[in-house]
Amino acid sequence: MNRKLLLPACLLLILYSYLGLSQPVTGYEKLIIAPGNTLQGTILLTSQIDTISTVSLYGSVKAFTIYSKLEGVPLYNLTGNTLTVMVAAGDTVNITYFSQLSGDPLTLYVKGWNQSLELYIHANYVILGVEPIPDLVLREGNFTVFRYNRLEEDLSLSAMEVPVAEEKTGTYLQGKTWIPVQLVFAAIAIILVLVVVLLLILRRGRNKKSTFLSEEEEAIIDFLRKNGGKAYLKDLRESLGIPSTTLLRRVRRLEEKGLVKTLRAPGGLIVQLT
Repeated sequence: MNRKLLLPACLLLILYSYLGLSQPVTGYEKLIIAPGNTLQGTILLTSQIDTISTVSLYGSVKAFTIYSKLEGVPLYNLTGNTLTVMVAAGDTVNITYFSQLSGDPLTLYVKGWNQSLELYIHANYVILGVEPIPDLVLREGNFTVFRYNRLEEDLSLSAMEVPVAEEKTGTYLQGKTWIPVQLVFAAIAIILVLVVVLLLILRRGRNKKSTFLSEEEEAIIDFLRKNGGKAYLKDLRESLGIPSTTLLRRVRRLEEKGLVKTLRAPGGLIVQLT
């Protein structure tokens, strides 16, 4: 329809409505209040006959789009925050806008025209009051949702934004020097690596010490190897010339290191390589 015909068409539709020939528009409205007092509004209008509808937009409108399923862009007139739009029979008009709200605390008045309404309020806001009482209250992500099946009277909302302080992932040392948490974790990781390396070095040193053999112990091992891997303790004493007490002590040390084992036999104590 040509925009020049908007006024005659509107007058005709108003007459139809006055005579009871038109049916009321059914609609859905969704308002999302985000941090920074920003508002995103969506309105859906449907009608079974050609009619005209007037709806309100809220806040200082920064962006606005309107389209319909049948006509693309329908006839409309936006004056201030009042939008007048022609809705064709069987058509659905979709209105979306972004605006900036004002006030501290924030006060929002929503005009009721029997629409289904969903009001989303971000968690940064403390809700001071809302009238009328919603039919249902939900929690979706970071938003509290007030749902009205049919808003027959004007809605009043009062809320105050309480910004959440940005969290710093770090810690403070003496003197209030802030250290990023990544540096703290890196320092802990380096200390753990150094501790592990030190333990490995100490363990290797103990292993070397435990496998070190004295000259007398090496002589005992060499004698056993040359004599089939075992010999009587008395033969070791006579062949190596080691005193009995010292020899027994050396055998016990070799036994502790797992190099030899001792067996008791009728002829005396036998020392055998493991």
